[in-house]
Amino acid sequence: MATKFMLMKQIEVRGQKVDVHVGSSGYFFATPEGKTPGDWDARLAEAKTYEEVLEQTKKKLAARRVEVKIEFSQVFDYSIRDGVAKGIHQKDHDTLVRYADGVTGQLRSYTETLRRMTEAEKAPLEALGETIRAKRDELNALIKQYDGLLAPYKPKSEWRLVAGKREHFDGSLQAEVRRAIEAKVAERLAETEVPRVLANGEGVVEEA
Repeated sequence: MATKFMLMKQIEVRGQKVDVHVGSSGYFFATPEGKTPGDWDARLAEAKTYEEVLEQTKKKLAARRVEVKIEFSQVFDYSIRDGVAKGIHQKDHDTLVRYADGVTGQLRSYTETLRRMTEAEKAPLEALGETIRAKRDELNALIKQYDGLLAPYKPKSEWRLVAGKREHFDGSLQAEVRRAIEAKVAERLAETEVPRVLANGEGVVEEA
């Protein structure tokens, strides 16, 4: 059964008008003025008591005006990238970040990061990362060459024109086996075979 909401009162918290609702479930909900708890994204807080929902709302609105600077490092394609975490997105709850090159973004809670590394700490990793990327490009080129040499020997599935009609030809190994079996069966059926009588009936009728 869907929860129903009733506007209980309107209050002002940290200069913002907030509507407090009570739901048919007995829970209290806080939303910005004019919003309803039915809109999940609009909920500022929810709690079992009015006092709890008021306390949560105060914290939520206070957090909107707080900006921090937490330095970190992160690995991108075997290269170390420095950044600063500035806060938490109110809707997505992602970490808001700005990288050294000016690019901004959001990181999920499970995104792996490192403590801020010094240039001396990054140096051996950067050198090894450069080698990995070079070897990887070399390996990818060899794989591409190998696949090119192998391509002519791979079975192909394609559309073919047969007696004026387009028919799909399955080039897989299983399809080839099935076609071979069907050909053998057709050969056997084409052979003239007279059924051999194993026994003649005695003309006895069994009663049910």
